[in-house]
Amino acid sequence: VTFILLVVTGLPQTRPDLGIANTIIGLFGGIGMTRFVHRVVGFLFVALMVIHVAKAVTKAVRARRLPVMTPTRKDFEDVVQSFRHFLLREPAPKAGKFDASEKFEYWGLFAGGLVMGGTGIVLVFPELVSQVLPGILVAALRTMHGLEATFAVLVVTLWHAYGVIFRPEVFPLDTTIFTGKMSVERLKHEHPLEYERLFPDRVAAEPEQPVSDTKPVLDPTPDPLVGH
Repeated sequence: VTFILLVVTGLPQTRPDLGIANTIIGLFGGIGMTRFVHRVVGFLFVALMVIHVAKAVTKAVRARRLPVMTPTRKDFEDVVQSFRHFLLREPAPKAGKFDASEKFEYWGLFAGGLVMGGTGIVLVFPELVSQVLPGILVAALRTMHGLEATFAVLVVTLWHAYGVIFRPEVFPLDTTIFTGKMSVERLKHEHPLEYERLFPDRVAAEPEQPVSDTKPVLDPTPDPLVGH
């Protein structure tokens, strides 16, 4: 919700010469209210990101292990193997709870969030910043803010939307985000290492048998930071 609101209230400000931009700004009650909503939601987005990081670090310290989303050497090897899979028809890499592309997108959120948050704060207080730093830096950060926002929209619409909506395995919508569940068949196909971790008895009993039980399941592990 915060991402959508930031896009809807932010991008029109970068192109006020377009009719659709003026229409959207008008729906929010004018440029003043549009900027107000954009800034409030921006601070909320940063706050949510900080809270998420704080909770992840706290759980990692208590569990004395790295979070499951931490990139490993295997993730980089899987990227190479993925290219070999599509180009040379070699076997696809076996993913755990999260594959390399999911981790890349996850950390991309933080990289983009840092850029958007940092540049956004400067744009909220340009007078204070220009008293310490050259004024041209404010203009450069304004351009960076807009370009990063455009890049984020392209990633979501071209990559993420395909993965969670248009991909044949999940079309018309991947409901995992709402239910936290995934069928056993899909788990075995997309995250075989996680399947082997959750169902070792089934793997030992029927190593060559296809999974016929498609009943949605929850990860029985109470701690989401368990690694693979």
